[in-house]
Amino acid sequence: MLICDVEFQLIKINPASGGIPERLVLVRVQTDEGMDGWGEARLPWRLGELRERRDMILPLVAGKNVLDLAELSRLEQLSPKLRAALEMACRDAAGKILGQPLCYFLGGTYRTRIPTAHYVGDTDDPDLLDRGQRWLDKGIANWVVGTCGNLEDDLFALRRIRERLGTGVRIRFDARSHFSYDEALRFCPGIQALGLDMVIDFLKTKSLDSYQRLAWEMDCPLAIRLHDPEELWGTVKSQSVHHLILDMTEFGGVLSVRDAIAVATAAGIGVSLTVSTSLGLTVASMLHVGAATPSLVSAHEIVCEETLHLAIQSGLKMKDGLWEVPNAPGLGIEVSREILEQETWSHDLWDFPE
Repeated sequence: MLICDVEFQLIKINPASGGIPERLVLVRVQTDEGMDGWGEARLPWRLGELRERRDMILPLVAGKNVLDLAELSRLEQLSPKLRAALEMACRDAAGKILGQPLCYFLGGTYRTRIPTAHYVGDTDDPDLLDRGQRWLDKGIANWVVGTCGNLEDDLFALRRIRERLGTGVRIRFDARSHFSYDEALRFCPGIQALGLDMVIDFLKTKSLDSYQRLAWEMDCPLAIRLHDPEELWGTVKSQSVHHLILDMTEFGGVLSVRDAIAVATAAGIGVSLTVSTSLGLTVASMLHVGAATPSLVSAHEIVCEETLHLAIQSGLKMKDGLWEVPNAPGLGIEVSREILEQETWSHDLWDFPE
């Protein structure tokens, strides 16, 4: 099960709402047994540099066993996102060779269906209520709602959701680090009355002391998106928030993010995972981690509508907001060459904006 080749492919993902396309780098690892494994990550690469990237990276991983993930995680020459994509591909290949789904390598299947929260829109979106109703009609009642930048308007929109759709909708309010401590404190009573699941990235400041003071003042769980593994210990030690939201690719892969989950759980802090742009591979990886990790009881986030559609197109199944954990070997989904060769996904890859 030794790595003998690595291939990179640059994919263009068009946002569902329009705008600048996202770059997604697909990683294919090939073993000496002829088995492929796939991973992905958002990387700022251009089509013309893929061959040079391969020539630089292949000597670092060639000859390594796809199960030797600890050694892969120590390759400091590679960015965390690239290490995460390579680890994903190695786990996929190993699972296919051994005929086992990825979650079996992580401790087994503790749960077979995984709850997720989905981004519905910002509070200033005139179609927010109607879009929310459509999500609810599909059985998706875990929502992420983003700020418009004005807390008074945010509260008005969130109250309208509660009045129209009731308390059966579970809402995470994403403040996107927009507000000062004084603003947050002034609107605490209104926020508490809404029965939100959590408020994410409430404060402009990254000061953990400010979050700690705010947590003493409001009866609503505070969460932050933690992007840097180096910040984990200080955040956990401060006990300044109730919940951490982690992106596996930013943390360097499954191995690293599971270590972070263990640290946070031991400190009594909740954890959930988040996926932004994906063809479905990162979503599948998240589902396997959720299946094998008992402490991950909160809904995980899929924050891009196009990722939701692509994950379903890749073969993942969702019903009533719960995703079925794939039981096929490896990640449990296949990357279709036919899909990648369609113009929507893989052409016009040169010169689109950073």
